[in-house]
Amino acid sequence: MREWHAARFALAFAISLAFLIVSGCGGSAGGGAADTGEGRVVTMASGDNWFDPDELEISRGETITLVISNDGVLTHNISIDEFGVKKDYRPGETVRVTFTADRAGEFEFYCDEPGHREAGMLGVLRVR
Repeated sequence: MREWHAARFALAFAISLAFLIVSGCGGSAGGGAADTGEGRVVTMASGDNWFDPDELEISRGETITLVISNDGVLTHNISIDEFGVKKDYRPGETVRVTFTADRAGEFEFYCDEPGHREAGMLGVLRVR
């Protein structure tokens, strides 16, 4: 089952990379895409009691937008207490949540639906 999640993540990554190549070649004075306030976009998948990837590494001070799909049949949530992140999402829905990692350390992200965290729907956010 883990291989299926890895294959799906690889496909999502390839699609995201193709999109960035096609759309990110604009000619702004700064040499990159305009600042949308979203910072770096990180695509994640989730399902019934899992996140993929379940480990993220970012830099302190970096603004991150998590784009999370719910591939399961249950309602889920992404929570990161230290950064004030809490976003619910229904089956088949994809949500975006933006935050700035203003301190370094290892932090847990998890689903706060009853029993989901305990069933393994959690991961580690490393801020360097």
